[in-house]
Amino acid sequence: MKIRITILVLAVVLLSLHKTQAFALSEGIRSEPVWWSFTGQEKTSDGGTVISLSPVYPDGMRFDDIEVVYISTPGKNSDSSRGSDKPEIYRKKVERPADASPINVQIYSGRTELIDLRGRFSSGERVCYAQCIFSCYGKSGLTDDGSERISDAPAWRSALLRMDDRKFFYRAQTGETITVASDIPDVSVDVFNDGDFVLEIRSDASGVFAYTPPHDKSLASAGYSAKKDIVFGIDLPEEAAYLSVSIPVYRAFYGNTSLAGGLSVLAASVSGTLCFVILRSRRFRWR
Repeated sequence: MKIRITILVLAVVLLSLHKTQAFALSEGIRSEPVWWSFTGQEKTSDGGTVISLSPVYPDGMRFDDIEVVYISTPGKNSDSSRGSDKPEIYRKKVERPADASPINVQIYSGRTELIDLRGRFSSGERVCYAQCIFSCYGKSGLTDDGSERISDAPAWRSALLRMDDRKFFYRAQTGETITVASDIPDVSVDVFNDGDFVLEIRSDASGVFAYTPPHDKSLASAGYSAKKDIVFGIDLPEEAAYLSVSIPVYRAFYGNTSLAGGLSVLAASVSGTLCFVILRSRRFRWR
């Protein structure tokens, strides 16, 4: 009788542990972001640049509707901006292929401008907002003739980069802090590296969060134009929505060099040279 009671108690305990573990796993499922990824960049004969991007999304996901707009903030020296840095808003038509081909968006840029590409992807009752922020440096003075100029940006969930004085020459690099301002305070933010989860951070009371991508040896050895996409994702379950902000990050301009380390090496070299001169009793002849 005692053995039966013991077995029953163990069964109840194990069952409760199983339920607790299953609940924890279901609660800990991380939403996969829909995010923009660079697929190509090509210079044109007129001095412009064509940027190609495609949305990356979970396997099996089907979209009922896709809307794409982008906000262009031209530099003050851009020919077509006439000295104004007022943002311009464009709607981009997206062709959805009937087969399994990737969705592709191309933006022509003929001036110095900061592009904030935004997409709204609806799938059933779920809505995904995807942003990608990058700079262009075309020289033709022309804008994208495949886009429609509109007066106002849609009221979608979005965020902004904090770039201080680097507004039109922003190039995110490893080792530099990326600061993002959103209107979503005190919320968990998932950080992804080319779609792979890295860590979880949190926005502050004003909706600002920051992350410093570490130096990457493989990226540093791949060349100046090599990049990886850092993606920030915020799940908004009360809105049945998800917001992602992707930023192309390049290797540090000076590779993985360290200023402190370089100064240390320089100081050691100078000290070694002085010691050598003193030991050899050498004197410099000044003319």
